[in-house]
Amino acid sequence: MAGDEEKVFVLCVYLKFQAVEHRDEFIESWRPLAEWVKANEPGTLAYEIMVADTDPLKVVVFERYVTKAYFNDVHRVSKPYLEFKARGEQQGQWRADKNVEVSGQSYFETSIGHMSR
Repeated sequence: MAGDEEKVFVLCVYLKFQAVEHRDEFIESWRPLAEWVKANEPGTLAYEIMVADTDPLKVVVFERYVTKAYFNDVHRVSKPYLEFKARGEQQGQWRADKNVEVSGQSYFETSIGHMSR
């Protein structure tokens, strides 16, 4: 849609673990990045990891940015993000060994409804 690049950009990453211990290990490895983002990225409107209420092996990482450009030009080039990503690439074998399923989808908000009050 025209003008989407100026709309709020949302990214959802879906993970399915085979064991709660593997899920918890991932969450703890993500925690320092989340804390850094909260303290240093004012254009990151939300950055939260959620565990499904009906299946403790399913996790969603919900990311919300002022624009897609902010996501690309600020968040994705930050040193903590690049370090986390590098660790994740090194852990690719860990994910394969643990049979972690990962998928994702990005979205532009429509401004129909609301995200907070």
